[in-house]
Amino acid sequence: TSALVGSWSLGLGIAAFWAFPLLASVAHTTDMMWWPVQGWAPVFPRELWPVLVLAAAGLAYSVWKRAILGPAIALMIVPVAGYFLIAHFDFRKLYNARLLPFWYFIAFVLAGVAVGVGARAIARRLRGGLEVRWTAAALGAAFFLLAAGLGINKAPKWASWNYSGYEGKAAYAYTADGEEILQTDYWAEYSGLMDTLSTLPDGRVMWEANSDLNRYGTPMALMLTGYWTEGTHPSMEGLLFESSLTTPFHFMNASEVSQRPSNPIPGLPYSRLDFDRGVQHLMLYDVAYYVSWTPEATEAATEWGLEQLAFSEPFTIFAIPESPLVEVADWVPAVWDGDESFFDAAVDWYDDVDQLDRWLVEDGPEDWRRIEDVALSTRDRIPETGVVSDMVLDDHRISFRTTAIGVPHLVKVSWFPNWQATGADGPYRAAPSLMIVVPTQEEVVLDFADRLPETGGRVVTAGTLIGLGVWYWWRREDDADPS
Repeated sequence: TSALVGSWSLGLGIAAFWAFPLLASVAHTTDMMWWPVQGWAPVFPRELWPVLVLAAAGLAYSVWKRAILGPAIALMIVPVAGYFLIAHFDFRKLYNARLLPFWYFIAFVLAGVAVGVGARAIARRLRGGLEVRWTAAALGAAFFLLAAGLGINKAPKWASWNYSGYEGKAAYAYTADGEEILQTDYWAEYSGLMDTLSTLPDGRVMWEANSDLNRYGTPMALMLTGYWTEGTHPSMEGLLFESSLTTPFHFMNASEVSQRPSNPIPGLPYSRLDFDRGVQHLMLYDVAYYVSWTPEATEAATEWGLEQLAFSEPFTIFAIPESPLVEVADWVPAVWDGDESFFDAAVDWYDDVDQLDRWLVEDGPEDWRRIEDVALSTRDRIPETGVVSDMVLDDHRISFRTTAIGVPHLVKVSWFPNWQATGADGPYRAAPSLMIVVPTQEEVVLDFADRLPETGGRVVTAGTLIGLGVWYWWRREDDADPS
């Protein structure tokens, strides 16, 4: 027990530089609300059966030899128990299948013990020298790889598709003689879109979601608009869905401008091909461009009146009506004070596109109205606003100048507790996932800065590593002392 607690404490100390910020910020991430995986099949997948047989032998041998099995048993019991408990209590903040890799890992370790013991026994029986031992080790490794690969059936095809690269994606036709002919160069289509976007002024990109985009390498291939355009045209969708508060609202936007959206988060009010809603939502997020893929979406965008800027077969690029990165309020924001969570209130607020200019915040000054019902809420009109200029958006910094001192400003960047304002009060978390500041001077700067969890985590990690170095040096000196 002491060894287990000590090893886990040491691991936490080394990982503190990222574990502390994660624990402190996990409440400000997105719950994808995925249904838990059920049953024993994921615990004992068919692909793992040969390894599990070896693992049972390795475990039996370890028990017979009275090896230290505390960490191994913990890695067997804790993940599997957590897998079933999370499914039973329907706790979706942690997807239960993510615990099982720890169980798979220890199964491979114990299988390796069994193979290693067997290889050693063979080497002893042959009674040879170094060459015999190396031969036994090689045979053991080959046997282990064979056992691990026996149940694999999907991985080769998956690996072939994923690791052929974007440039390798193409469709072929065959002549009557069986000759392969290039039918469609999907890389040319994909790179053509990125080249076309690069010619346009900087701006965020919203693209039509569709599972058939997989022909470019993955259904999410267009996430990389920012990569191929060297950051000038970032995509509204990113791979790490759960790290951003914007994710649910992005998927609501995607449903409104896509003919076949994925709608991966259950329970949200999705709308298919509704550009009356979609354009207003995209403007709220300061999106500059919309890229359609299907004829249905292209026709719907054209009928709505979006301006077509370019065409790169089979993609069409439209301009979203201009919207500023920082917007001055026309109405005093209201602070949510109802029984449901702020996220649920934000979804209700976002679903009513007629009140998108009447902002809702999670917290704010005492003189802002507190409301308990989004649908029946009222706002106080602001008689005078002002002008915002010199807006600059960098990776970890936002700056602008304003003539509307004392008036709330909506900053169209995802809120997170690390944002700190200079020259303004706030930032306050605003619906749907943005932030509001109240300038106290003409120049306002927001910096994404470290907090105590980040600084403290790095200090703990550094201290742990230094402590390990001192301990190692002390043990080495102690072992070298002949007395």
